Amino acid sequence: MATWNVTCNRFVGFFDIMGFKDMVLRNTHADVLKKINEIREAIGVIENYGRELLSSKEDTHRVGKPHSYTEAIVLPVFFSDSIVLVSEDDSKACARKIVMLAAWLMYKSLTNGLPIKGALAYGEQTADFDESLHVGRPLIDAYMLQEELHMYGAVLHHSMEGYLKENNMVSYINESKRFLCRGQVPLKDCNVVHYCVDWPGVFRFYHQDPVANISKQSGKVSGSVRLYVDNTLRFVKKVEASSPKKGGAEPSKRKMVDILQFKFGSQVYGKG
Repeated sequence: MATWNVTCNRFVGFFDIMGFKDMVLRNTHADVLKKINEIREAIGVIENYGRELLSSKEDTHRVGKPHSYTEAIVLPVFFSDSIVLVSEDDSKACARKIVMLAAWLMYKSLTNGLPIKGALAYGEQTADFDESLHVGRPLIDAYMLQEELHMYGAVLHHSMEGYLKENNMVSYINESKRFLCRGQVPLKDCNVVHYCVDWPGVFRFYHQDPVANISKQSGKVSGSVRLYVDNTLRFVKKVEASSPKKGGAEPSKRKMVDILQFKFGSQVYGKG
């Protein structure tokens, strides 16, 4: 990975698969592997897409930061019940790409019956894929914030929120399709306002109902764990109420295919 910057300022996402320990304890090893392989396929889409873009970058001798999110590189790390997304740098193209991929990953995990929660942060991070070395403050910031999150979803740490605002990147990320929204987020001890990934919008694109999907999760959990489902339902309903489709025009189908199906050369990734 000669053209990959091992250490630089970048965006990092950390995601936790909910109910993983309970799934391992209550199911056979074969059943656990089958379920994990379903989410691994989605992560594999992101990885294959990122590595093909990296190969193209090397072939074309691209230097500097990507000019478009279509050429921005984000690579995943998957271990046990954790998923990490790492961008190649801190460009606006990478900011948009990692938020888009977070939204799509949320969609794929929920449709596979493996809800996740996570957070995105910004800062100096070492991401050495050749040596399997990943260390830096944004990884810790993202991990700690998702630990507090009490719903299925993904929120922005203040390090990333501040960087996006300072560099006028929020409007770029939401160009043609809203991928970030702002509102009340349930944490373990309180509700606070954060920028959140608008993953329900991916359900809308695929003509699916996010409320129906989340409602199904309530039949799989009891007690305090069901609060995650209730909180997520409230979040989705608020996001749906503020969706651009209520007042403005939806982006064209061509635009949405480019945004959500991650076209690269002759390949098309990320189909629903």
